[in-house]
Amino acid sequence: MCLSPNIIYLDFNFSIGFSDKTLNRIAELYPNLKYLNLQKNKYVSSNMGIITGEGLFTITWSCHKLEYLNISHHTDICELSICNVIHSCPRLQQFDLSFCKITDIAIEKIAKSCHNLKYLNLRRCDKISKKAIDKLNSNIHVENFVASMDSILAGLDETIRQHFHIINQNFRPCYRAYSQLNSNTSIAINRHSLTRGVISTLMSRAGKRILAPEWVLYRSN
Repeated sequence: MCLSPNIIYLDFNFSIGFSDKTLNRIAELYPNLKYLNLQKNKYVSSNMGIITGEGLFTITWSCHKLEYLNISHHTDICELSICNVIHSCPRLQQFDLSFCKITDIAIEKIAKSCHNLKYLNLRRCDKISKKAIDKLNSNIHVENFVASMDSILAGLDETIRQHFHIINQNFRPCYRAYSQLNSNTSIAINRHSLTRGVISTLMSRAGKRILAPEWVLYRSN
């Protein structure tokens, strides 16, 4: 095979039997490649053609003009290798990482390195937080992103913490006043007050758990 600088488009979508050796040849023969689809056929045994992070890095290191790259379903490629690919492809405009085992680390690398990116597919990349996604350029169309459960719980905890701070701020004057009264006095909360609404909302969201401070007392009937 001879050098083919005019070849800019290669699609191996669902192909089988190609491996790092194939990628090494592509790197040698097609330096001007702009489109490369390496989507793995998830229904075929992983033993039928294995692409490693090293092989992938070889091709991205040689083909600096890549604008489209699809490495979806390559769950055997580690995040460090994917980050190396990201670093070596500054011209990427479309990047498909569906089902790849990446975390916020890869997303932050994309934010720093891929300034021309317009499309990012993150289907079933379930270890990524919304906080990391927010660091991406707002012009990037992020498709199929679903925040990880840890990220959702962290966001919920932060929301509760903020509301809890509001409750503390609103009731601190009442608490100081209460300490000066006799022990039989209760603090009355206006049923139309904003604070009571916040408490009710938090209680309902938390499965009826009482999240208000212990010193917040309700008038007994």
